[in-house]
Amino acid sequence: MVRKADRRNLKGVTKKSVGEAVYELLTPDLNGALEAQWIVSPPGHDTSATPFRHSGEEFGIILSGRKDIFLDGECYTLEEGDSITFSSDTPHWYKNSYEEVCVAIWVNAPHAW
Repeated sequence: MVRKADRRNLKGVTKKSVGEAVYELLTPDLNGALEAQWIVSPPGHDTSATPFRHSGEEFGIILSGRKDIFLDGECYTLEEGDSITFSSDTPHWYKNSYEEVCVAIWVNAPHAW
């Protein structure tokens, strides 16, 4: 169990990006078969300079706001309530091109770290 007040901030563990985002671990640690994160992306947040690519599979759901998900260069715009699943081996990056903050839950299995 992880209480909200006890979430581990993953700042410094994640790749550098434009715009400060909040990455909090929803699972107890990074040692399990999956990793779940609470991600708050401000307007302008952009990870395109350092695309992610690793083993496993990812699932994301947008709780509020919007976010562009790029998979091998193809853009998918997700809005509140939308979700996506993809192979983590596909080069991927994220961008909040909108005026509102985006809040999402992201799950990696196995985790990316």
